[in-house]
Amino acid sequence: MKNVRVLDCTLRDGGRIFDCAFPDSEIKEIVSRLTKVKIDIVEIGFLRDWHNLEYNGDSTFFTHTNQIAPFLDKSKNNTMFTAFIDYGMFDFCSLKPCDGTSIDAIRFGFTKKNYDEEKEDVINCAKIIMSKGYKLFMQGVNSLSYTDRELLEVVDLVNDIHPYSFGIVDTYGAMYMDDVDRIYNLIDHNMLPDICINFHSHNNYQLSFAFAQEVIKLSSMGARQVIIDGTLGGMGKVAGNLNTELIVDYLVRKKQYDYELDDIFDMLDDYIYKYSLKYNWGYSASAMMAGIYKSHPNNVIYLTGKFRLDSKDIGKLLSMIEPEKRQRYDYENIEKLYIEYLSEKVDDSDNLEKLRNVINGREIVVLVPGNTLNTHRDIVDSYITPLYNFFEKRITHRIL
Repeated sequence: MKNVRVLDCTLRDGGRIFDCAFPDSEIKEIVSRLTKVKIDIVEIGFLRDWHNLEYNGDSTFFTHTNQIAPFLDKSKNNTMFTAFIDYGMFDFCSLKPCDGTSIDAIRFGFTKKNYDEEKEDVINCAKIIMSKGYKLFMQGVNSLSYTDRELLEVVDLVNDIHPYSFGIVDTYGAMYMDDVDRIYNLIDHNMLPDICINFHSHNNYQLSFAFAQEVIKLSSMGARQVIIDGTLGGMGKVAGNLNTELIVDYLVRKKQYDYELDDIFDMLDDYIYKYSLKYNWGYSASAMMAGIYKSHPNNVIYLTGKFRLDSKDIGKLLSMIEPEKRQRYDYENIEKLYIEYLSEKVDDSDNLEKLRNVINGREIVVLVPGNTLNTHRDIVDSYITPLYNFFEKRITHRIL
């Protein structure tokens, strides 16, 4: 029996770079082909009904499990299918029982803030998932946010609930190898041996593949089963994730597992390549900054997309955001900090005074790029033509 299994979350975490807007036909094909190449666990997407979200197809944001069923190839009994629920974004009262026609498992993500403030409700939600017949994966988002003592408390809770799996999650791509060793060993030595450890990392420091090998090595020292997350081509927001093809190749070569690696390469060409031409992910200095400051990737996306800042400036702006707020995204706050940062970086007071002296009460017209220049062309021309003629005559007179 394998002690290492691969979970592919391309359709969930990978798809977040374009709001999970995969075409229905592609979702079905990717699921079918991941099953055929013998990937152990396939994550289909999110279960989310937050703010009355509607499901209209061509998306892996689902609101009910019966919407997922048509995409699954249940003929392959060795493949497990799962979906991800973030705490607070799904009404568990609407969760239908597991009847074998849709997903087999649910990954349930909760933050430290959720755990600290809503502990009893988090426990209740986890128990509802299990009572409905699903395998429960408990994902404590951002494992680095817990102290060792706090993590041991969570492990005690996990032992009481007894889920299928508990996750080590490098949410912001901020872990180093010693963090992986410390957290894995702490959990492994204190959690019931029949509960899997699920490892999910982001590639901000280009360490995801090394982390996966380390987790596999640590698991080989005991009887613990581990599950490693990956996405095809490492697809994902900003730095992306562990590449499914890398961990599959490693397991084929080093563990003699029977995944169909060549068919995975075909999937990269057939599906992922076109997305790589339109969306960027992978290592960058700005992605590294997100790891350093443990920042939500949306903050980096916003700063690079709107302001086109240098990497150093992105780092300084991220450092100006309060640590807890960095783990979310507040664009109004970022714009405010951006203005404050520019005021400190550039002192325009002398130039502004010179402009005041030159203008000296004169009327100023400022023309900036925009469609109004086209729609109000007559008004603009009627204003500037007399001025143009006046200055042209003066220049001509001087030449003569």
